[in-house]
Amino acid sequence: MNEKEKLEKLEYYKILESISQFTKSEVAKELINEIKPFKYKDLALRRGELISAAKRLLIDRIYPPETFDYDIKAILEKSRIEGLFLSGKD
Repeated sequence: MNEKEKLEKLEYYKILESISQFTKSEVAKELINEIKPFKYKDLALRRGELISAAKRLLIDRIYPPETFDYDIKAILEKSRIEGLFLSGKD
C-alpha cells in the first residue's frame, strides 16, 4: 500500500476538507489542502506547541483581522528557507 492509499484509508483528505470548512479565504483552503503529515515526532510536537500558543491568543481574545485574505504564499515560502529572514517590507 503506497502513502496515498494509506492516507485515504485513514480518511486524511476528508479531515482536511472538514478543517477547510472553517475558513473564509480560498488561499487558506488551498494551504489546508496542501498539508502533509509529519514524518518526525519532534517536529509534530513543536508544531503542537505553536498551535497551543495560537489557541491561547484566541482565548485571550487577540483575534487576527477578518479581512486577512491576501495571498501570503510567497511570504510563507520565504519563511521556510533555512537562514532567510523576512524584512519589514515583506
